[in-house]
Amino acid sequence: MILDSADLVAKKPGTVTNVIEVEGDSTKQMEQALYSAIGQVVLLMKEAGQTRYGIAVPNVPKWERQLAKIPTYVRNQLSLALWLVGKTQVRKLE
Repeated sequence: MILDSADLVAKKPGTVTNVIEVEGDSTKQMEQALYSAIGQVVLLMKEAGQTRYGIAVPNVPKWERQLAKIPTYVRNQLSLALWLVGKTQVRKLE
C-alpha cells in the first residue's frame, strides 16, 4: 500500500486518515528538505476521499519561514495541512 511509505499515518475507524510527511533538522539544506517533503506528500496523494495530507516540521522560526513559502493557493488546491511541532505544542499553520 502506498501509505506504507509515509512517515506518519494516523487512522481511526470512522474518521479521516491523516498522512503526514515529517521533516526535521538534517544535513540537507532546509529548502531541499522542504522540496523533498512536498514531493513525497504529493506522490502519496493517490487515495481520494477520507484522507488528509500534510507536512510537519519543527516549531522554530526558520521552518515557519520555509512553510510560508508554499503559496496558499497551492495548499488549498492540494488540501495540504502544515504543522509546526514542538515538545509541548503542535500548531497548524493557517
